[in-house]
Amino acid sequence: MSEERDKNVATEETEDITVEKAVDEKDASAIIEEKHSGGGTKPDKKKKENRKPVLKRPKRTIKNILIDMSVVPLLVLGVILTVSTTRILKSNIESEITKSLDIAANSLYNTYSLIAPGDYRSDGSRIYKGDLLLTGSYEIVDALKAAYDLDVTLYYGDTIVLTTIMDENGRRIVGTQAGDKEKDWVLNKSHEFFGKDLKLGNDKYYGYFVPMVSRDGAVVGMAFAGKHSSEVKAVINNAITKAVLIFVTATIVTLLVCITANRHITSALHSIQEYLGK
Repeated sequence: MSEERDKNVATEETEDITVEKAVDEKDASAIIEEKHSGGGTKPDKKKKENRKPVLKRPKRTIKNILIDMSVVPLLVLGVILTVSTTRILKSNIESEITKSLDIAANSLYNTYSLIAPGDYRSDGSRIYKGDLLLTGSYEIVDALKAAYDLDVTLYYGDTIVLTTIMDENGRRIVGTQAGDKEKDWVLNKSHEFFGKDLKLGNDKYYGYFVPMVSRDGAVVGMAFAGKHSSEVKAVINNAITKAVLIFVTATIVTLLVCITANRHITSALHSIQEYLGK
């Protein structure tokens, strides 16, 4: 009996040792595997934490699509029309002013040609047109200014003889010489000349020059008509402002109509979608 008990005890001890060995081997293999795999599950968590979240692109709604198709092109068209219209307005206004100045300058030249036949001449201190004394005689130039609402000036050579332009003391700028560009273009080349911001006295003018020719064809002077640059620019800016306001108002009204129409269309499409989904 004692021998059997000793055998059983020995058997149990052997089994316990085997089990412990197996457990130790299993733990060891698990540790080795964990090392080879990079340290278990903790690094996986770090990788997950380091991953940037993927942003999903929001879906475009029917309303946004309709707005892009109607509102954006309308705004672009409005800007293009506004810019082009302001340029056209400015060009047209300047063209009309140029025509008015051309007419006034030629009227000044032709008036003296009609009322006083003969050439322009000087006796040293005074200027004549035929037998008509020009120096100090301002009735005609003042009358033309009143008729055209423009300043007019008569040059003998490159020097002012008669004018409606005053200096800061209220005196006529008689004796003032023309600019180099005007002299070269009109006196030397015998061409009519239009310029912007031409300096006469203390002011700047939109001005038009016409060559005055004697009977032998020589250019002896210039007839000038001008309008203050500040007045011309005020007219241009006023016209442009009105045009811009009209376009902006029309654009806003059209946008409101488009937005309202888009809402109705979107609502109708949603109703159709809900009906088809039933």
